[in-house]
Amino acid sequence: MLGPITDELLKRFYKDMRECLELVSPCAGVADFSLVSQVKVTRETVLQLAESTPPNSDPRRPRVVIAGSPLLFGLARMFEMAVQEKRPNIHVVLTEQEAWTILGLHEAPEFTTSVRPPT
Repeated sequence: MLGPITDELLKRFYKDMRECLELVSPCAGVADFSLVSQVKVTRETVLQLAESTPPNSDPRRPRVVIAGSPLLFGLARMFEMAVQEKRPNIHVVLTEQEAWTILGLHEAPEFTTSVRPPT
């Protein structure tokens, strides 16, 4: 995610992530917020998303959130603590390298862009 993040954008991201995960079945997930330039997300939104149905229903699949800033790290840790029992394999980190280490990768993978099919 690039630029500022707001409650509305975070909710939309969560909804879009759920829709994408219905189409594919990844073995792990990484949400990279390192390029977020401004955080306008409330505690209430974080807790609301934590209470909602998880986008990825398999609790064994590792999920990593790359926070990128101390404020976002704090909000993501709040989310992590709120979902710990239902989603024990979620991790919050500050750097991309930390994410790859958690996933057992020695170097960053290469990604390609895919086009989301029309709905």
